[in-house]
Amino acid sequence: MPVPAAAERQHGAFSRAQALAEGATASTISNRLRRQRWVALLPRVYAEPSKVTPWTRAWAAVLWLPRGVLSGETALWLWDVLPRTDTIHLTATDAPSRARTPTWLRLHRQPITSAERSLALGLPVVCLERALLDCMCSWPARLAAELVDATLASTVSRRALLRSYHSQLGRRGSRQAGRLLAHAAPGAASAPERRLASALRRAGFTRFRRNAPVLQYRADLLDPDLRLIIEVDGWSAHGDRISFQHDRTRQNDLVRHGYVVLRFTATEVLHRLPDVVAEIGSMVERLEARRLP
Repeated sequence: MPVPAAAERQHGAFSRAQALAEGATASTISNRLRRQRWVALLPRVYAEPSKVTPWTRAWAAVLWLPRGVLSGETALWLWDVLPRTDTIHLTATDAPSRARTPTWLRLHRQPITSAERSLALGLPVVCLERALLDCMCSWPARLAAELVDATLASTVSRRALLRSYHSQLGRRGSRQAGRLLAHAAPGAASAPERRLASALRRAGFTRFRRNAPVLQYRADLLDPDLRLIIEVDGWSAHGDRISFQHDRTRQNDLVRHGYVVLRFTATEVLHRLPDVVAEIGSMVERLEARRLP
């Protein structure tokens, strides 16, 4: 017996009820599990073992607890703010108090208001502001501060984030979230830029200047000796045709005047910083080699 048709739209996950509704019997399900044709991802939720991905697990979580919503980093992934995560975060007030969950699932029991519930890519998730607040309460303060600065710059309004914060006063981590909100500096691709500039200095690349004038523009980071420019794009960079065209015109102008331009996203700087520094270091070596007689 093939998997239920519902599995196709649920990235391979399906519930016991869906299998029974399409003609499977209890003995058929037991037999498939025993022979490992199917695996139980969560109680009464299955998938074919060769087809399990983070998407499958996200679907499995909400099939297991239908009144739950994906939250925190998982919601930010689905809102296209963070890269895909292997760990799935689910908030559900009706979760069994002693539920044993697999290592890939983090279960949270904070309350969710109706205004904080939404849909992203067909999955039930918390709204963007609540997802950000979840991370503000649970991440290390420095990483959370950079995320707040970046998202307030272009993705989330301070007023909406404050509403979500006030709805969660008293939860674990809310004091840290309050401090982060008080000191947040919207505008800032500056937060990822600061982090990248510090990492480059620690790696020995000390010539880079922040916010340096170049022609009629300003470069996020500039090595004037090598004419190397590093640009860090904000979380919603190029969100419209005009911004996209302006960036391309600017970059073409800089290249025509002999500058080399490397571009990275804020997400890459936050989550792939060693790789970003290594790529910049490789370009520095190539440009320095060209200068040798």
